[in-house]
Amino acid sequence: DGQPVRSYEVQKYPEPMLFKTIASTQVLSAPSFLATSIARLEPETSIQVVSRMGQWLELRSIGGRRGFILAQDAQESR
Repeated sequence: DGQPVRSYEVQKYPEPMLFKTIASTQVLSAPSFLATSIARLEPETSIQVVSRMGQWLELRSIGGRRGFILAQDAQESR
């Protein structure tokens, strides 16, 4: 679309943080709407978040797989 690529500040967490999805959401292979969908999470799914990049949360599975979801689709578990 001719717009410059925006860079996001990466906020890495010292330890993975527990979040829960609040909506059904696609897990993407990269922090981009053009990335491949690698999984779908239903609401109330517990996830481990290792970093935040702008509007994206980076997830890491128990097996070490990486994925990204929109931050608006999850909230920190308390």
